[in-house]
Amino acid sequence: MSATPTMSNRPEAVHARGRRGLGVRARAAAAIGVVLVASAQAGAAQPTPSGDVFDLAHPAVRSFTDREGLPQNTVYAIARDALGYLWVGTQDGAARWNGREWLVIDMPDRDLSNYIHSLAATRDCTLWFGREAGGLVRLRRNPLHAMPRRESFTIFSAAQGLPASRVNSVLEASDGTIWAATSGGGAARLVGERFETVSDGLKDPRLWVITEIEDDAGRKRLLQEFEARLQTEFKHPIGDERVTYRRCFELQAREMARCVQSGDEYRPFLVR
Repeated sequence: MSATPTMSNRPEAVHARGRRGLGVRARAAAAIGVVLVASAQAGAAQPTPSGDVFDLAHPAVRSFTDREGLPQNTVYAIARDALGYLWVGTQDGAARWNGREWLVIDMPDRDLSNYIHSLAATRDCTLWFGREAGGLVRLRRNPLHAMPRRESFTIFSAAQGLPASRVNSVLEASDGTIWAATSGGGAARLVGERFETVSDGLKDPRLWVITEIEDDAGRKRLLQEFEARLQTEFKHPIGDERVTYRRCFELQAREMARCVQSGDEYRPFLVR
């Protein structure tokens, strides 16, 4: 089902909010805002795909918040599309970085939900946005148009077979299949223009993550993470307090932001 998005003063274009100027004030951000790392070595050659920017040159860190053009400061998802553009999903819409500025793009039915939990950029330049409510939004981009056209958006909800309105994770598998992890409806895969629920073997229909792994035999398998796991408590080394895994994500994001600001070494939290 296609929907007519909110329009801007540009004919045939979806609503893109006014661009904010790029300021010089930067604030460290991990889960809050976006941090981009790039080579600061003047005149350095472009890194090869296998190169690590930290090995090639001294990294320069630049943070972005709503002051620099993001629609909102809580970033839940980051992806790079097939054309090389960086996309982020926030609690109030999506944004695309072209190397100079952010273009903010709202969902076509933003009054229902503009809160983006997950984001997937597929090999054919399609963008998928999983939302807090209202299901999935697909954006099929035309490389010839910088601004997405209204007919480029399609909404997938219960009418298109999606088992729940909240989509926590969206994935393009190696075979090109689109999978969605929903909160309360389990997993679903796109077949044609409809989603089919896949619940075999699921102990809990509240899924938080869906990803693809390769087993020892080289076979591709889907791995799903349950909501119940995120509520499990353990003793976290920072503050030596008992927290849930969900709270751990926030603590680690704040620790990373502190290390970016101070230059201290970041120590990841490992689960054994």
